[in-house]
Amino acid sequence: MSRPVAVSLASVVLLVALGLALRPSRPGPRPPAPAPPPAPPDDAAFRDPGEELIYALEDMLDLQRIALTQFAPEQAAEFFDERFAGDAWFDDAPWTTDFEKPHVRTSRRGAPAPLARDGVAGRLRAFLDGFDRVDAVTYKFDGAAPQGSDGATGVLKVTFAARRDGLPTEIFERYDATFRRDPAGWRIRGLARQSGARKEGRRPVFVDATAALGLAVEPALDCHACLYLQPFINCGGLAAGDYDGDGDLDLFATRIGPSLLMRNDGGRFTDVTRAAGLDRKLAGSGAIWLDADNDGRLDLLVTAICRPADPCEPCAVTLFRNRGDGTFEDVTKRAIGAFRGSAHSACAADIDGDGDLDVFVARYGEPKSLDTLSVRVMTRSYVAARDGQPDLLFVNRGDGTFEERAAAAGVADPGWGFACLFTDSDGDGRPDLYVVNDFGPHLFYRNRGDGTFEDRSKDAGGDVGFGMGVCGVDYDRDGDVDLYVSNMYSTAGNRVVGRDATLDAGLRKTLLKLAQGNSLLRNDGGRMTETAVAAGCANAGWAWGSAALDYDEDGWPDLYVANGLVSARSRKDL
Repeated sequence: MSRPVAVSLASVVLLVALGLALRPSRPGPRPPAPAPPPAPPDDAAFRDPGEELIYALEDMLDLQRIALTQFAPEQAAEFFDERFAGDAWFDDAPWTTDFEKPHVRTSRRGAPAPLARDGVAGRLRAFLDGFDRVDAVTYKFDGAAPQGSDGATGVLKVTFAARRDGLPTEIFERYDATFRRDPAGWRIRGLARQSGARKEGRRPVFVDATAALGLAVEPALDCHACLYLQPFINCGGLAAGDYDGDGDLDLFATRIGPSLLMRNDGGRFTDVTRAAGLDRKLAGSGAIWLDADNDGRLDLLVTAICRPADPCEPCAVTLFRNRGDGTFEDVTKRAIGAFRGSAHSACAADIDGDGDLDVFVARYGEPKSLDTLSVRVMTRSYVAARDGQPDLLFVNRGDGTFEERAAAAGVADPGWGFACLFTDSDGDGRPDLYVVNDFGPHLFYRNRGDGTFEDRSKDAGGDVGFGMGVCGVDYDRDGDVDLYVSNMYSTAGNRVVGRDATLDAGLRKTLLKLAQGNSLLRNDGGRMTETAVAAGCANAGWAWGSAALDYDEDGWPDLYVANGLVSARSRKDL
């Protein structure tokens, strides 16, 4: 069993990326005899005094978090030093409204209201009494430094999420903080609030209808620990389409166990997976509905995880033909051929203008370790990985069968592909292609119109990030499609790179972009500019899939991002 590492997975990834980026471009001479496999890196290799201090402070704050979520202000107050003086979390300073609509209101915090240690518990009690339920309290450090032998200073971000009468409230505050360590551990010595913002739900917008619609399905797992194993943490996709032609959308969901086909029967869903012939146990990662054979019925293409050691048929890509009677036929071998490995997602478009749909499949690489909680290098370069499995492009012959032509079309990239999107970026009527890589730079291909593509990634700013998703959104309403790319945001990664004075400017910029989070690529006639930070949508946590929708019907597209992961050292870092 691997020993727990000393820093978060995000920090490890960036540190390893730094080491790989700085190593010599050519390896030394091979030894005369095969070398033994390298030992796992020693924890000490990744120790960072600044990070260790932050972890110690976070351990204390995590206990306070539990007290607040359990409505125990007296216990939460115990983590304030007896000589504490300053602001306190979520005090009673006035708020000023700066944005208001019928469903939501946002406000900014007014002048702080300092208090002493003996007033903290009462202040917290009065604040908590305003809520029925506390959903989450999180603390994240932008940085921390020791101050003498028993003190520390830091910049701390605090987030509070709670509900009253079913309506949500979120509070975001930022503090200059000081801490003191006594025999019992670290305590908060002083707080000076830099900023505060609050968002309040004023009426319900969405209602959880999972159970009422018949979609409350129990997971089918051999073991819950499988959820944390690589590459299975990447499983799970959803495709919506009217496969039975009755006028409503049905759902197909992939997961670690058998996938699910949920037929929509007038607003309530019925599990028809077995009856439809789709009860195959695949480690499904994605799916799309498409009419592969032009018969007017939606067929189903599924991408899945299949490692070399797995005793399974070639299943990276599986195509099921819709028979038209509610059942499906596996036509993979006849229609596309057999492909092993890991394929994460697929997208379809008529790339050559012949009237039928072609399919691009983003393929991944082979992890060297099945345990995401151990430190194992999965790729030779996190920054510029070229050791994944080449992507696939299936060109439709017009009879429901496909020819794999990725190399000939110029899109057989060996990065660690995670997501893809066809979009006409330059308005010439031909679908261009954007590919999101988990490891390696993201790619932008311009469709030449002759069945081939030109790599124009530089027109997308050479975007990089630990990417997991992409969606199209005309966020500035100028008539062309912009791209929102889901990447990993890492608080720890930003801290580690920011402290390292040995990095050259170019590498520092790349590593900070890897930790920045999501990208919003504004499209100006096929050339794209990264605007996520300025637009306020870069930090969405460890982001996976995203979608654009005008949820408040104000004419402007909004963004929804799914996020989350447990890190190696501290779940509080993500």
